[in-house]
Amino acid sequence: MSRVNLLGVGLLQLLFGYEFFDSGWNKLVASNPSFPAGLAANLKSMLQGQSGWYVNFANSVPLQHPVLFGYLVEWGELLAGIGIIASVVYFMFFNRGDNKTLRTVFTVISIASLVGAIFMSLNFWMAAGAPSPLPGQNDPNGEGVTIDIFGPLLAVALIWWNATSYKVAMAVTKGSTAELHHHHQEVKAS
Repeated sequence: MSRVNLLGVGLLQLLFGYEFFDSGWNKLVASNPSFPAGLAANLKSMLQGQSGWYVNFANSVPLQHPVLFGYLVEWGELLAGIGIIASVVYFMFFNRGDNKTLRTVFTVISIASLVGAIFMSLNFWMAAGAPSPLPGQNDPNGEGVTIDIFGPLLAVALIWWNATSYKVAMAVTKGSTAELHHHHQEVKAS
């Protein structure tokens, strides 16, 4: 893959990580230090008028312990953002391919952070009533594809990218040209 494509994917992942970092930072420190205490009121207003399994879940788990879940949300967003950003910075500027342990550690950090981002984004989307991204939903103020549903889709693509890049790098590091050739054939076929 060309250097331009690598930089494009890296920039996309960096921006995605920044979105989570910024959201967590704003809740934790910058503008809303009372977020954990206010989570119950925020969640109740989001769930008002909704029904279904997620409302039952929200009433029985997060709304029973709103301060705990408030801290989990703000720290989860902050740490997911830091993990995503740190892995991009490592791979773009410090990775020279000779340290397999660091490559493995940062790949695991990246994928774990992206899985956390998927989990949080899906919960935010469901708390918002799981608005359909399809046209014709009779909502003149509908957003179409919200960041809360676009985020998990992007994160899945980035997880695939990280895992594939890791596999290719390990094949090259081992000097296994046969495995690298086989991988390229798999990518071409898909």
